[in-house]
Amino acid sequence: MTTPEKCPYCDKLVDGCTLWPEGDWHDCCLAHDHAYHAADRGGFWARRRADLTLARCVTASGHALMGKVMFLGVRLFGWIPWLKQRCSAYFSS
Repeated sequence: MTTPEKCPYCDKLVDGCTLWPEGDWHDCCLAHDHAYHAADRGGFWARRRADLTLARCVTASGHALMGKVMFLGVRLFGWIPWLKQRCSAYFSS
């Protein structure tokens, strides 16, 4: 399990590959977490861009199939943390 680290764009902690096995794609997951927090009000396209970037990063690390599986996973279930982030940003401003 990875130790959470502070997101540079907010006061939240990010842990990388949440609910997913850690691998040599961990940095891709951290960048994805940061992108979700940085674009908290970016809407559908910002989230889609973050998810595609994750898939491309994982594929570039030599795991093409894992990149596709992870993309499907974040598209299907990533709306939950995305929505929580957007709501917390909206109500804290």
